[in-house]
Amino acid sequence: MLAQISQLADPIGAIIGFILTIMVLSYIIGDNFLFRLAIHIFIGAASGYAAILIIYNVLWYQVLVPILQIFATGNLDGLLPYAVQVAPAVLLGLWMMTKLSPRLSRYGTPVLAFLTGVGAATVIAGAVMGTIFPQVGASANLLNKNYAPAEMSSIVGWFINGLVVIAGTVTTLIYFQFGLKRREDGLPAQRPVVLEYLSTVGQGFIIITLGVLFTGVYLAALTALIDRIGYLWNVIMRFF
Repeated sequence: MLAQISQLADPIGAIIGFILTIMVLSYIIGDNFLFRLAIHIFIGAASGYAAILIIYNVLWYQVLVPILQIFATGNLDGLLPYAVQVAPAVLLGLWMMTKLSPRLSRYGTPVLAFLTGVGAATVIAGAVMGTIFPQVGASANLLNKNYAPAEMSSIVGWFINGLVVIAGTVTTLIYFQFGLKRREDGLPAQRPVVLEYLSTVGQGFIIITLGVLFTGVYLAALTALIDRIGYLWNVIMRFF
């Protein structure tokens, strides 16, 4: 019985994938019921999968299983340290559930603010430590002779590449310089002409960067579309 079910799983999965792909691609003719139904199915499946992962990997294995192991071994001395470790997370989780009630939702605001602050701090720390500091270090070493290639023929290209990267970094930072004070006569302050020209160059670097990013996104979307079309063709050829 299980062997028959496993044999049917592959063609049934192919048919379901074919139908869902057609439903998503129906958005080409405009927003319609089939597209919205497919989106709701995907969101529901993703939410259910995330909920199962949280229940299975967090609540069960990190909360309930250690407690059951403590009671099974009879070593109750380890219960208090574990309770102290887990209690803050459990209390914050239960406190967060007050957001489900319209009358009690205001009591869950401090927890939401705490989570938002922790998330913002994590993002800022990641941006500073993972992007800004490495970028500064890389820019500082671009023209360092210790990092120059050993081949003499590559030194010119290495030097030009370093100058371009440094120029792009500096001019882009100048473009985002908004620290001017208003003049005494009340008119908006203007940057020196040199900075205006440099900010224009920085704007050009930004335009090129956004163009490259847009091209990458477009190519990724086009690749996904080609992959889905190939999938549809393979399913059709498989059954017909």
